[in-house]
Amino acid sequence: MMKKDIFDRLPSGEREDLENLFQTCPANVFDAMDIVHVKKGDTIIRSGKTCSYIYIFLEGNAQGVEMHLEEKIYVFKSFSLGRIVGELEYFLEKDVYDADIQAVTDCTLVRIPQKVWFAWVESDIRVLRNRSRYIISELTKQLRSGREYLFLDCYDRMILYFLQQYENSVSSVCVIKKTRPQLADLLGFSTRTINRSIGKMENEGLLTTVHGKIHISPDQAEKMQNYSDQMFLAES
Repeated sequence: MMKKDIFDRLPSGEREDLENLFQTCPANVFDAMDIVHVKKGDTIIRSGKTCSYIYIFLEGNAQGVEMHLEEKIYVFKSFSLGRIVGELEYFLEKDVYDADIQAVTDCTLVRIPQKVWFAWVESDIRVLRNRSRYIISELTKQLRSGREYLFLDCYDRMILYFLQQYENSVSSVCVIKKTRPQLADLLGFSTRTINRSIGKMENEGLLTTVHGKIHISPDQAEKMQNYSDQMFLAES
């Protein structure tokens, strides 16, 4: 039987949140838990597959990916330590997952059968309120960011994408491994437009190119974050 000390490896804030959530968790939920390891680049949750499990991140980072307009890929969310994924579809009364969640690094997760998880959630009003508030908050954020994303130009979309990549980087200097054509497919613009935006960012000191590869230092990431904050404050 798995115990609450499974969360001991998490940072204090995330650990306390989960310990508080699980303080009334019945034994059968712990009995149903298992630990899964997902390699970097593999899919944790696949769009269109039957909703079977809830996952809790113990180690590693992942990103939510969905097909957007004109079959362009949209990276819409980052997931890291302590995050619970796989709940949204249940609250929306959907039987299949809406989007892929892919491992950005090697990940270790707690896996819980969805039926077991929600039998507990629905029987415990404190936990139901906790998860409902969380889902409503996430839906509100996604609605806002999704609507805004549609109207962003190439430069601004790249800023958001590079910030996500920097956040998930395991080294102090983030190296973007995707090629220019891959970035064009990912962000929904032509390769020429991608190159023009990269050149502008380099001239403004937001990134450095080394043998064609994009490098982002901590100072450059901070400049990107400041730009992003100002961009969304202006639209609020």
